[in-house]
Amino acid sequence: MLLRHKTKILLFIQLVVINLVILILRQNCLQMSEESAFFLLRHLMFRRGLRRQYLPDMAALQVQLYQLSRLLHDQHPELYLHFDKHEVAPTLYAAPWILTLFASQFPLGFVTKVFGKC
Repeated sequence: MLLRHKTKILLFIQLVVINLVILILRQNCLQMSEESAFFLLRHLMFRRGLRRQYLPDMAALQVQLYQLSRLLHDQHPELYLHFDKHEVAPTLYAAPWILTLFASQFPLGFVTKVFGKC
């Protein structure tokens, strides 16, 4: 029960990061209205499929992590074997990247410059 609660909190935090980036872009770079920012978030969640990553079963995230694992296996076999030898699964390093569109690992100022070109 506690693990499920912690997972929900982590997913919420990761959604907050995406929303924060959109709001900073809205304010500083894109000069869009609140309504446009909401429509951008809705577009990302529903039309681009980002919402599936945050559903309770996290099926889309599981698929993306599997795809990353296969890409490593096929394109960089030495790196894949090194990770496998040390039991480093893509879940350990790639899940936060995917869930926050790579925004969780960089300062927000840098992220907004990359996403908004401002």
